[in-house]
Formats: sequence, C-alpha cells, structure tokens
Amino acid sequence: MTLSIRAKTFLGILMTLVVLTCVFVFSLHLFDEQNIAKVESQFGHEALLRAENLLQEKESDLVNIAHSVAMLDTVWHGRDGKVDATEALPFFETFPVDFIVYVDSSYHLRFQHCFHSLAEFDGNIVETLKDELTLQSPSALTTPIKGLVRFEGQPLLIVTSPVFSPQKNGQLVGVLALGLLLDDGFWHQVNEEWKMHSRLTLAENALTSCPDVLYHCIRKPLTDIHGRESFVLHSGSYRFMREFSRRNLLAFFGLFAFASIVMVFITQMILDVLVLSRLVRLGHSLEKIGNCHSSDPETAVNVDGDDEIAAIGHNINQMLERLRVGDQIRFQQEKRFADMIEHSGLVVIGIDHRSQIVLFNHAAESATGYKRQDVFEQNFFDLFTTADTAELLGGYIAHAMANGEFTTDFHAPLRMRDGGVRQFLWDAIFEYDEHGQIDNFIGFGRDVTESQAAERRLKLITKVFENTAEAIVITDRRNRIIEVNQAFESVSGYTRDEVLGQDPNLLQSDRHHQDFFDKMWRQLLSDGHWEGEVWNRRKDGEDYVSWVTIDTIRDHQGAIKNFFSISSDISQIKEAERQLHRLAYFDSLTGLPNRLSFSQQLEDRLLHCAEACNLAILVLDIDSFKLINESLGPVLADTLLQMVSERLSLCTYDGAFLARVGGDEFAFILRKQRVKNMVAELFECVDAPFVIGAQRINLTLSVGIAVAPDDGETVAELLKNAGIALYSIKDLRRNSYQYYQGFMSERVTERMTLAEMLREALDQEEFELYYQPKIRLNDGKIVGAEALLRWHSRDGMIPPDRFIPIAEQTGLILPIGEWVLKQACRQAQIWRQVNPDFHMGVNLSPAQFDLDYLPQFVTETLQDTGLPAEALELEITEGMIIEDIDDTVKILNSLRELGVDLSIDDFGTGYSSLNYLTRLPLDILKIDRSFMFEVPDSRESTNVVLSILALARSLNLKVTAEGVETEDHVTLLRDNRCTFIQGYFCSPPLPVREFEAFMSQGQCRCSNCEGITWIQSNSSDA
Repeated sequence: MTLSIRAKTFLGILMTLVVLTCVFVFSLHLFDEQNIAKVESQFGHEALLRAENLLQEKESDLVNIAHSVAMLDTVWHGRDGKVDATEALPFFETFPVDFIVYVDSSYHLRFQHCFHSLAEFDGNIVETLKDELTLQSPSALTTPIKGLVRFEGQPLLIVTSPVFSPQKNGQLVGVLALGLLLDDGFWHQVNEEWKMHSRLTLAENALTSCPDVLYHCIRKPLTDIHGRESFVLHSGSYRFMREFSRRNLLAFFGLFAFASIVMVFITQMILDVLVLSRLVRLGHSLEKIGNCHSSDPETAVNVDGDDEIAAIGHNINQMLERLRVGDQIRFQQEKRFADMIEHSGLVVIGIDHRSQIVLFNHAAESATGYKRQDVFEQNFFDLFTTADTAELLGGYIAHAMANGEFTTDFHAPLRMRDGGVRQFLWDAIFEYDEHGQIDNFIGFGRDVTESQAAERRLKLITKVFENTAEAIVITDRRNRIIEVNQAFESVSGYTRDEVLGQDPNLLQSDRHHQDFFDKMWRQLLSDGHWEGEVWNRRKDGEDYVSWVTIDTIRDHQGAIKNFFSISSDISQIKEAERQLHRLAYFDSLTGLPNRLSFSQQLEDRLLHCAEACNLAILVLDIDSFKLINESLGPVLADTLLQMVSERLSLCTYDGAFLARVGGDEFAFILRKQRVKNMVAELFECVDAPFVIGAQRINLTLSVGIAVAPDDGETVAELLKNAGIALYSIKDLRRNSYQYYQGFMSERVTERMTLAEMLREALDQEEFELYYQPKIRLNDGKIVGAEALLRWHSRDGMIPPDRFIPIAEQTGLILPIGEWVLKQACRQAQIWRQVNPDFHMGVNLSPAQFDLDYLPQFVTETLQDTGLPAEALELEITEGMIIEDIDDTVKILNSLRELGVDLSIDDFGTGYSSLNYLTRLPLDILKIDRSFMFEVPDSRESTNVVLSILALARSLNLKVTAEGVETEDHVTLLRDNRCTFIQGYFCSPPLPVREFEAFMSQGQCRCSNCEGITWIQSNSSDA
C-alpha cells in the first residue's frame, strides 16, 4: 500500500501528540496532599503576619488621632468647665473611629458620641469604657492606654489620651478615649489581597475557631489592655490551589515546549526524507533546464517515486516538450519581426525601463548619424533630447503607462550626431515581460522637419495675408484682380467676389490726372516698384487717401507674372495729425489756446520785443471754484468754464493773447499800459450772473500781474511771479488784482521753510496742547475743555493760523491730527479721575474726514487711552459738511454709534442749511467768536446769535458760545439759555499745569467772574 506525503506527515504528528499526552498525565501526578499542606502553611503564616501589621497600623493611627483631638482646647475646656464639642462633630466624623468618649478626672462622663455601626450601643460603650478604666491605677490617667477589650463578644481597639488644661497651668482635667470596632470591614481589608480566612476570637473559643480540619490553621494569642491573653488571632487558606496550580502549570508548559520541539524535529525529519530531498533534486533538474535551451531534447526532469512529486516531474517534462515546439514557432516570428523593423523606412528606437537603448534600426542610423553599436545601452534622453524634450517625452510615456497604451501620435524632436535638431512624428508600443509588467518602450518615428517647416510657412503667409492691417491686391499680368484680403474689403467696401476679375481702376477717384497714372506705370514697368499717395474712392462714393506700394512678380524667365499691391488708408492719420496739432496747442474744453501755446506765444513776443515794450502777464482764476465745482458737479462746472471763456474772449483787446493754462486759470499777454483797463473790463465781464439751468451763479476773479522785464525775462519766471501775485491775495479779498512784488517770493520761501520745519516738529516733540475751559452756564462748573494746538519751534512760538494751512496743503495734518487726538484723550482720562463729568473737545481737519479712516482711528484711540466715548466731543466745520453730504452723514453716524458727541464749529460763518442740520446726527452748535465780538453793539450780530440759540432749542441741540469776553456776553447768553461758554472772560487757553490749577477751583472763580451775581449764587449750590 502506497502512502501519500500528507498521510505520512499526519502519522508523525500523531505520534508527537501521544508523547504530549503522557507528559500531561505525569504533571497531574504532582498535585499530592504533601504539596497542598506546604502551600497552605506558607500562605497561613503570610496572612497572619499581614493581620498583625494592619492591627498595629490601626492602633498607631488611633494614638495619633487621640493625641490631636486631646489638644483641642476650645472643645474640651469650654466656658464654666462645660464641654462644647457639638460644633466639632462634623470634624470628628471624618476620623476613622467608631466612638469618642471624654470623662473628667473623677471619671464623670462629659462627652460621648458613637459613629457608624456603634450608634445603637451608645450607653454600653460608656459602661465598658468605665469598667476598663477603673481597673487601672489612678496614676494611669496621665499615661496613654492602648489595647484590645471585649465588647458584645467582639474585639474592640481602645486608645486613651490625657487632657491637660493650659488655663490651669497644665493640670489634668480628664481623659479622652477613642475606639475602633474590629468588624467585618476590618477583616475584609485584612483578607482582600491574599483571599485568606483571618479572624480574631476570644481565647475560650480558640479550639473551635478552625472547624474545617482539611486546612491547616495558624494561631497566635493576643493580650488585652490588662495584659491577659484574651484573644486568639488565627488564619487559614481557602485559595491556596491557585498559587500551587500556577507553579505546576509553569512546569507543565516547560514540558509542553520541550515536547513541541521534539514534535517539530520529528516532523522535520519526515518532511526532509519524504519531501525536501526530492524537491531539491527536482530544483537541480529545473536549474539545469534553465541554464540550457528548453528546446534541447536532452533536458528532462528525473524524479523517482510514484507520489505527487513524481507526478509534478512528469508534468514538467510534458510542458518542456510543448515549449520546444513553441520556441521554434516564436523564433520564426521574431526573425520575421526583426527583418520588418530593420528594413522599414521608419526610425525605430527601443528603450528599456532604465531609458537605455535596446533597439536601433538601419533607418535610425541613417537619420541620426549614429551607429547602433555606438548607442546600445546608452541613455536615450542624454543622447538624443534636450531638457524640454525629455520632460515632454517623459510626461507622454507616463500618461500612456497609466492608460496602458498610446492613444495618439505625438511630435518630439531628436538631437542628431552633428548637433542639429530634427522633428519627428512618433507612434509607440509597449513590450511586456512574463509578469505582465512593461519591459520596453519601442517608438516608430517619421522625419517631418521639412513638411512642418513648409506647413508653418504656408500658415504664416496665409495668416499675415488675412490679418494684416494693409489692404492687399494681387493681379495677374493683364492687371486683373485674382486675390484680395480682408483689409481690402474693410477699406474699399467691396467684397472679394465683387472685385475678382476686375481692373483695379474701379477704385479711382477724380483727384488724379491721367498723367499721374501714366508716370506710375512707366516707373513700375521699368523699376519693378512704385509707391506714393493715391486718392481712391470707396464703394459708397467716399474718397480716401492711401499710401500705396506696388511691386512686380516675375517668373524664372524674368517675365511679369503678377502685380502685388499693398495700400494703407492714411485718412485717419491725416486727420489725427490735425487733431494732435489742435490738442497740443488748444484746450479741448474751451477751444482757447492752452499753456503750451501761451508759453510759445510769450517766448516769441519776448524774443521780438524791445526792452522798453513792457509786456504784462495776467494770470486769473475764479474764486472758490472748487466749492462751486463740488456743488454743481463736473458736467455743469465744465459748462460754466465754457461760458466764462466766451466772456473773457469778448473782453480781449486787439493784440492781447488769451489762453486757458489750468483748471480755472486763464492768462493774458498784453502791453503794460492796458493792464488797468483790461482788469476793469474783466471784472465787468463776469459781474453779470451766469445762468446754468435754473441756477444763477455770481463769480468773482482774482488777478496776478507780472511785467517784463522787471519781474522776469523768461516765460517760467513771469508765469511763476504772476502766480505768486495771484495767490498772495487769494484768501484776502475778491474781485481784486495784485502786481508782483519781491517780498512775495520771500513769503513763498517762508511757507516752504515752515513746511520743512513741520516735518521735523513731531519727531522733535515741539507741539504742545493748550486747553481752553468750557463753562456750564447754569451752575458755573468747569465741565470740559477744547484742545488747541501750539507749536514751540526753534524760531519761537508759531501761531496756528500760519502753520495749520501749510500742514493741510502738505498732508502733514494727518499725523499731527492723530497726535492731537491721542494726547487730548489721554489727558482727558487723567482729568476724569478728578472730575468724572469732564469732556474734551478736539477739532477735526477736512483731511481726516474719511469714512474708511476716521471711525476706526477714533475707536483705536479710545481703546488705547481708556477714555469713554461719551467724554469726547469732535468738532467739524461747515465746509466739511457740504463737500459731500451723503458721505458726511455716513461718517457722523459711524462716530455717533461709538458714543462720541458731535458739534459744528464756527456755526453761521459758512454755508449752513436747515436741510443739513435736520439730516446730521449733531449734539452741539458752536457760535463763532466773530459774532460775539460785535454783541451787543451790532444789532445784526446779536440777532444772528439769538437766531442760532432759538434754532438749537427747536432742534434740541446744545450750544457753545466762543469768544465770550464781557459781562454783557454772559448776560445775553444766560437769558437765552445758552448751554456752555468759552472765552477770555473766564480763562484763555492754558497749558496742562495752569489748567489743572484753574480746574482745582471746581468752577469759574477768576477775577472777571467775582462780580457776576449769577455765578456767585450758583456757586454756593454747586
């Protein structure tokens, strides 16, 4: 009977299992009674020792607790000798004790309390304690006692501690006793870890404490507090088998591991004899087959036996026979494929996965100049491609590998051996190995360098022909049109179909004589080229001028084959030249000569003028035109400028030259003798109102005059000095003129010097804030101040009216304004510590009035300084309001949402409107000091003040009057319910320390106010 390898292996493992069973039976024999007794005795002694240690720990804990509790004087030494421990009961309940008893030196009970499970034995505990204590000698009261006593048949751990009174010079006043019942909780703690049976019993019950004779019981006698052996501590094991089993199982597992090793060894021997040695012979046979050709008839596998391995050898021999037949077929196919590749007209190059060349046919040698032996096993990309081409090919191959095939042809250039580059169109395939992985990449290329170049040239010519801006006409030798481009159709208006076969003379206009065309043809036929301007006519009859170039195209024999014409419509260029001249020298809005024309005219007159001719230059502009422009809008403002230029043109003398040299600036050139008459006529020309739509606008002019050669000998000097003269009166008066004088340049220089000094003022800390008190009229209290900027420059104090306009013009007002607001808010926060109602007023510049800037900056300043928003008052001018009322409303609403107060400064001096006041979220109106100067002498100014006060009351607004300097001012404002006043009547602007001294008065008490009845009467109430 023949057994298989599987059956033989099963028998070997079965024998090993029999051995393991015998080992297991032997290990069970180790569990005898002698070993059990040893384990039980060992565990009993360990448990007994643990119980003794735990009992000693409990006794030590009670001693420490008793000593600590005995020192609580406030509990045991209460008033009149009474014990007052009720308040300490929550504290006592945290102790791990079952009762607390306190008796005096005469054994009279003063305090007792039982906890937990002994609460129902309250009285019995006290009696037991008395009995035990009375057995001691009287001197024992001063000595702590610890030990066990009997209670209700159970052991009770007792500890005593004497109590001494510090109030009686350390005299013994009583004894404190603490007890702990050794109940089930105690024994659970003893037996928890070892799972033992341990118990403390009375001595007379010691013989029956271990009724189970199967287990060994360990005993130890214990004494009570009198030294009598009243208790027995015993311990026995119930779970000893666990430890015993653990040790024996270790031995068992050791034997099992040994047996397993034996089993593996036996199995290995069986497999080695029956399987492995035969498989080695089979492997050697296959290795021999692999080293020689499979078609060799001598290659065969020889494995003896009649089992599965022998069957595998037989099957391998059959496969080898089939492989021999297949190798012959494959050899024939490979030879045919190699012949096809070698003689193909395509360039064939194969590379492996390392990019090394493994295939290079004859066509590749011819195309690249390389021999195949020179390129085999060379890196294809290093040899034939640039970095860009390598990246292109690598990406294309990677994409094809991801898809498993090449989907389309692709272009990729190759670098030849001579360094040249030629273009190839490629197709490609993958070769796979026996594992189905891509092994080689074979590319089939066709040289398309010449065809691509020809195609590019043709496309380029076609694109240029179709998209060039010039009109192109091609005719045959008989001058018949055979082709035109899109530009010709656009320029002439004729379509391609309409002109094919026609003579180009259909485009002729009537502006050229026949001699012009005869001369053109003579030159064209003799020289082969002609160019010039030609007036043609479009299909719609419109004439246009073109720059035409005509060339002849001849064949190889020199005969004319075609005429090639290129023409450009230069009508727009001609018109643009005229427009450029006009734009360069004339103003597009008014039609007047511009600054360039003016400069050339002036330079020409200065050049041809005698020294005594005294030319005068007048530069004028419209007063407040910026405000008018913002009010009317740019369209109507341009209309107004056109109307002004028309009037100025009517007022011009013969020989005078008028030009527009800027936005609202005009300039005249005339003789000096006519200046006064010209100025008078100019003022008269603009005196009549200008009507634009439904609006009537009155204008005034300011004129600056410079005379040559006294005020300058060049165009630049005269224009500059006339401008200086103009702006010297700009802010002083209207409808006036000013001749240039030398000191005006000094003033301009001074302004430039101030501008430079301003740039350094912040860094040099030259600015300082003065504070003018704000007085509340109804009680005379100082409720705030207005922050006023002062500049202590290196040249001394410079007033604000000199440097503020310069700061606004140069843009320095922004950093200066930020410094003012931060400094004022920081100072206001300091003063609010003394006066919680203190408010600080700060003026805003128009440059700061921006929606994206101002609310955010105010918010950050309030956060940085800690000043409440309601303590800040921001003052704006009326000019800032009317510049853009919609933006103004948005900005003021954003500030109002922060909580700050808003006021209009210098109210009544600008362009106030009830419509503005009703739309704006204002809190305060400030009456300008210019009105207060004339009160009450001027009836008009007094009425203005009273009107502002009445208007404010109707709008529920507060009013601050500036410039209050007399008692009459105060009386008038008080009688008409003005809210606040500022002015020299109470105090001028003061620096910080002087203002603090003034504010320390609490209310207005200056020398000017002492005689005012209303201030004195209200001061007593403040």
